[in-house]
Amino acid sequence: MKKYLPLLAAALTLTACTASPAEIAAPATTPPTESVTAETAQVNAFPVGTLRSPCEADDAEAFYSLDSEMHKYQMLRIDYAKAEQEKMCEVDHESVYSYFTANGNVVVVWSDSDQYGFTVISQDGTTQDKPIEREFMVDAYDENAAYELTSKSCFRLDLQSGEITRTEAPLTQLCAVYGIVDNKVFVSRYVTDTPLPDPNDMSYAEMYQAIIQNSMIEFDLYDIATNTIQKLFDWEYGSNDSGSAQYIGSRGSVYFTMSQWDGNESSPTTNALRGFDTATGTWQEVHAESAAPGNFGTLGLSRDGQLEYVVLNWGTGTLAFYKLADGTTYEVSYRDTSYGDSSNGGFPIALTGDGRILVTDEKVTNRDKDIGYGLIDLDAYLSGSTDYTPVQMWQEQ
Repeated sequence: MKKYLPLLAAALTLTACTASPAEIAAPATTPPTESVTAETAQVNAFPVGTLRSPCEADDAEAFYSLDSEMHKYQMLRIDYAKAEQEKMCEVDHESVYSYFTANGNVVVVWSDSDQYGFTVISQDGTTQDKPIEREFMVDAYDENAAYELTSKSCFRLDLQSGEITRTEAPLTQLCAVYGIVDNKVFVSRYVTDTPLPDPNDMSYAEMYQAIIQNSMIEFDLYDIATNTIQKLFDWEYGSNDSGSAQYIGSRGSVYFTMSQWDGNESSPTTNALRGFDTATGTWQEVHAESAAPGNFGTLGLSRDGQLEYVVLNWGTGTLAFYKLADGTTYEVSYRDTSYGDSSNGGFPIALTGDGRILVTDEKVTNRDKDIGYGLIDLDAYLSGSTDYTPVQMWQEQ
């Protein structure tokens, strides 16, 4: 499932494919292999810079969010140095598909009825609208372009000219796009005995579902620069009813959290972190946590595209952190604000570039749906401190 607008509490996590997590079995260990065909010749590739995922809604200096109400969008920016949220500008368009940061600017991709385009927002709030020929769904981007992937093609949107160009791509039966690993796009594809019909043609919906029930899901790295794919591993679809898998990020390996249920319990009994080493083609059992009652899920926190921490037990009142660099574990208290409690939150949102962490902190008074934020030294936060520096939130006049 492609995701286009990051969610605050899950901005750095992606779920797997169109399959529900419970339908994905344990992976088969398959050594990485390179797939190169006539369709993937390097002559058809695009020049590529440093790739990022549009699901990363922050950079080292700021956290960005798009506030929307009745087709009125406002780009907001939390300046970490100032501990202040500011309104950059209004984005006066009907629908917004994605936004991301590139070259110090914020790029917002939008549509208006039958018109399409993107807006480049400078740090001083000035904007420049650029029209494009069609709707464009961003799966990856670099300093100069955004990229959209389909089962047959890789499309490149030039961020200077707005021109969209296409090359054939070896992405047959593309299932999902997850993120960036080693400057390649981490994807999955259905592998079936019978070719899948068009998933957008509802007259073939039952046939489509019947075919994928007996499919394999192959996980690959797609290199836009060479237009080639590298197979990592595959999973059998629909053979494991007692667990789920969620891609959580990469750091030398690609990491998944694996949750296990006991019978018909509403919450998992165990959340485990597993990593697949892309160099050696091997799996590693990294860490496991017993899921506390009221477990709501797992999440990852990345910095500069590298996974730093994984929250393996997001239960009522407690977060179980695991540090990838050295295996240290932490238990951090927080206050769940989803049930009307407007006091301290403490839920992790993003890692800053200067060793702090952005967390939820209080609620904004002018709109109940909005959440306030605070900043705190990361080590202090992991040690249990709640001495947050409140972020001065922007208020609509």
